[in-house]
Amino acid sequence: MLIGIGCVVYLNLKPVNSIVAAVAFSIALVSIVALELNLYTVKVGYLVYSTKKNIVDNIANLLLILSCNIVGVVIVSMICYNETTHLVAA
Repeated sequence: MLIGIGCVVYLNLKPVNSIVAAVAFSIALVSIVALELNLYTVKVGYLVYSTKKNIVDNIANLLLILSCNIVGVVIVSMICYNETTHLVAA
């Protein structure tokens, strides 16, 4: 969900100030690393170093991380979309 929040913040701030948007998105990424959460782009790098013994486990872990990231982004996007359509309609 932090990726989704970072994306929403980035997209909302980019028209105003690109530097502030980039910093806000970076804060979301640093938060993920600081909380020791699984980030797909970090874990996919380890796939190169997988042995035949653990490659299936690593691919399964990557698919789980990717699917959870997608679900989190969709949830945050739906919440933000509903909030913006509610504000526009009012």
